[in-house]
Amino acid sequence: LNPSGPHKFAFSYAAPVVCMSKYLPWLSGRVAALGVRLERASLASVDDVASARREHGADLVVNCLGLGAGKVFGDAAMHGVIGDLVYIRAPGVEEKLDLAAVSDEEHPDGLAYIVAQCDGILALAGTAEEHTAEAESAASVDARRRGILKRCREVFGQELVGGEVLGSWTGMRPQRHGGIRLELERLNPVVGAPLIHNYGHGGSGVVLSWGCAADVARLAMD
Repeated sequence: LNPSGPHKFAFSYAAPVVCMSKYLPWLSGRVAALGVRLERASLASVDDVASARREHGADLVVNCLGLGAGKVFGDAAMHGVIGDLVYIRAPGVEEKLDLAAVSDEEHPDGLAYIVAQCDGILALAGTAEEHTAEAESAASVDARRRGILKRCREVFGQELVGGEVLGSWTGMRPQRHGGIRLELERLNPVVGAPLIHNYGHGGSGVVLSWGCAADVARLAMD
């Protein structure tokens, strides 16, 4: 706890934290070793999906298009939620404090949390704004990032998060009204094959990925 901060108590627990810069290359290597071939393609409609299925001779299609599922499969429940991160230098923090993540969900100006990124770097967050043209403007992005720095330094203190700012990132969470869609269409008439939908995970894609993948595998075997 920050001695000069407003918080009088806290709790902690042990949980895995994924460092994406290391995890994604590892995951790509794992699937490649299993014979999976990754390709880039533009899928603007369900007809494009059907063409790709025929081209590859696939017996089953799994739809993991995220935000793209809204346009391609006509799901009006899909919408983008903007999130921002600010990266700072914090050498030795993970080892010194055994730190993975710390959060304050009660700050009056919004959520404040930090997540260790390995190699002496911390990611500061957080924001969750509906996607609009205004929210994407440079002025709005800059204001959100400055707000993240201000909140995190107020809550967690300069000693922990007062380091050099290394960069920032802004992205879009593939949110879905009503929650995740994970279900099997026995035969999609346009795609011409069984179709498993698996999208709408919002900002919890990594957290939910292994469990949802197991459900997809089970549906594929039905």
